[in-house]
Parts: sequence; C-alpha cells; structure tokens
Amino acid sequence: MPGKYDPLGRHLSDRDKGERRLTMPFADIDRLVGQLPASARSRPGWWTDDAEARVQVRAWRGAGWRVESLDLANETVTFARRADDGAVAAPGQRAAAGDDGPGPGSGAARKSWRSIAGDLRAGAISSVTAGVTAIIAAGHIPWPAVALLTIGVTAVAFGATQAVISWGSAETARKWLAATVAVVLLTAGGVAVYHEQFDPSTRPAGQPFTATVSTDPSSLVSPQECRTVVFPGPWRDPAPPPTLTQEAVNGWEQSEHGVDGIQTLVAIVLQGRSDQDVVISSPRVVMASRTGPLRGPAAELGGCGGEVKPRLFTVNLDQQNPSAVFRNGTPFPALASVAGVIRQARSAVFTISASDPEYFVVQATTTRHFVRWYLEVSWQSEGKSGTLRIGNGEQPFATSSVSQLVNRMYYLRPDGKMISLPQARK
Repeated sequence: MPGKYDPLGRHLSDRDKGERRLTMPFADIDRLVGQLPASARSRPGWWTDDAEARVQVRAWRGAGWRVESLDLANETVTFARRADDGAVAAPGQRAAAGDDGPGPGSGAARKSWRSIAGDLRAGAISSVTAGVTAIIAAGHIPWPAVALLTIGVTAVAFGATQAVISWGSAETARKWLAATVAVVLLTAGGVAVYHEQFDPSTRPAGQPFTATVSTDPSSLVSPQECRTVVFPGPWRDPAPPPTLTQEAVNGWEQSEHGVDGIQTLVAIVLQGRSDQDVVISSPRVVMASRTGPLRGPAAELGGCGGEVKPRLFTVNLDQQNPSAVFRNGTPFPALASVAGVIRQARSAVFTISASDPEYFVVQATTTRHFVRWYLEVSWQSEGKSGTLRIGNGEQPFATSSVSQLVNRMYYLRPDGKMISLPQARK
C-alpha cells in the first residue's frame, strides 16, 4: 500500500544526481503529502533523521537523503544526499540492514528515544515540582485548594521546561511560553475565585443564633398605647383597620404605604442554635437616610396612657450620630413561646443559647425628620464573631415626625371607629 510520504520520497528520488542539497518550505511538502501534522511544525523531534522506524523518515532515507538542518521559525527543512546514496531503496520500502537500518538492537532504534526526550524531561520536572507543592501545601490549605494549586504548578512547570528545551527554535519556544503564561493567568484567576467564594478562612462564619423581629409589638405595647401612622401624599376617606391588633395595624399601615409617626418600637427575640453561649453586644444604629418629615395625613391609634419605664434601648433619631442607650427601668413582660418563657435582656451586653433565649426592645423617636434606619448587633461564640443587620424585612425601619406638614389628622378609637380631627396636629 502506498504511504502518505511516498510522494516526498519520489520527489527527492527524481532530483538530479548532482544536486547534493535541497531546501524545501513546509508548504511545498504540504502539497506533496496532503498536509503535514501539527507536530512537524512545533517539534524538532518529528524531523529527527535517526528515527528511521517512522514512515516520514523512511521516505526520505529510502530516496537517499537525510535531514541536514531545520528552521521551524521559517518553516523550512534542508535535505542533503547521503554518502551511500548508491544504495537507494524504493520509496515506502524499508532500508537494508547494512544501510543503518533499524534492526533489533540497532543504534537507530535506541536513538529513537531522542524524539521524546524533551517530553520526558518536562514530565519529570513537572512531576517533582507538583509533588513538592502538594506536600508543602497539604499542611496549610484545604484539599480543594491543594488540588487546584498542584494542577496549576504542574502545567506551568511542564510548559516552562518545554520552552527552555525548544529554545533553539524561536517559534516553538514562543508557543510554549504563551501557553505557560495562559496557564499562570488561569491558575491565578482560579485561586482568586476560590479565595473569594470557597475559602473557609474568608467566608463569613455561620450565625449561631436566630433572630425574630417584630415592629410595634402588641404583646409589649397594648392597642391603647400611643401609636401614630403617617401617610405620604394625598389621602382621603381611609377605611380603618378591622381591629387595633399589631398584625391588623401593621398590615393596614403597609397597604397604605404609611410609616410610623414619632416613634418606632422594635422587639427582637434572639435564640441560640445550640447550648453554646453566644455573647450579644449592644445594638448600634445605622442611618440609611434622613430627610424632612413626610407631607401627608396622620392617624393616631388609641390614647396615650401613663409614662412607661421599660428596660429597653432608646434611640434619638434627631441626633447627628444616633446611638442606642440602655435604659434600666421597669421591664417589659416576659414573652411566652414554645421553648418556654423568654426574658428581656437585663443589660446592654447579654448572653443567649438554645435553652436561654432573650429579647430586647428598641424605641426610636424623631420630632424633626423622616428617617430610614437599621440596627446592627455584633456576636461572639467559640472563637468566631460576626455582625447581624436588622431591619423591617429586607428594608430599613422608617420613622417620621408629625408636624405642621400633616394636612389632616385622624383618630382611631379603641372601638375601631375613626374620626377626623378638625385641624392638623401641631
């Protein structure tokens, strides 16, 4: 069967006997044999003349030629006639044993290892480098990071070694260097993504407790206590809430896009996920925005009873940098839950666990502004720490003063009737 490189052998055989040297561009050889493989353009070993067992070598050696020089950068190869060109074998046939043929145990067969010597050296160097990297990294970073780093270092070491070995061929060396740089960039990107998304040392610690937030809680403030709702924009003939319970009034306020007037009362129940103690810090106030009071009507619920001296945190939202101040007075009643009675926090910094939940109350007031605000509490447990931001769901709490900008004032009586006051509240 004719071989792929037989046309190259015939081309060389047909040259004039006086022509001792022939330089051929790869493109000319492509036209003769169809297309050279990619390795012919990247690996000098493909043209190694002593690897006669390969079909391309048998083609030119069978025609009485050998490879004298190679220029991969310019894609040319120079053939020279062999000294024993009188013994010319037909293209595609094996050379005679006396013509440096690759018989068993011959030098040509042994020398054929040179064609992969570079790959073997690069593989050995990259393997040793990868092993050392894995041993060093194993004691310092998690195993997914060890695997990622080892693969990257292996690829970089292999590519860099091949670039050094191929330094005699500028084009091949450039290709290996480009591949090495690409691997370095990919590895760096992978390390950055791992560090940002998956590294346990950079991920926030899991919160060891649950937090339940309730605004204007009726379990702590009866419906008859002072509560005002301010509504932005025009508002006429409102339908009152069905009852003056916490859920009904909160739902009514939300449906009418209203906000708390003058004060917002927030109760926060904290319970640990285990019996391990969690230390909770005093809440901090984070301002989201502060503007002038809302323009619009307001509705006052119930009547104002006597002065309450609760044990709670008070916040004056009109201050330049509002802070939560602990007031140690008469405590709110204990809350009942499926886990038992939940006590109110007795100091600014307190401790919770699964069997010892506690709650605290924040009373935020303003007489001059419309304020959107959050609370933050810091926690510590078993050497870990974190911060929990608390708001009205995903949104900040909202509190507005009630001033002369209110264009209508309504009063919701305890019996559910709502009447309009003759003038706005000053």
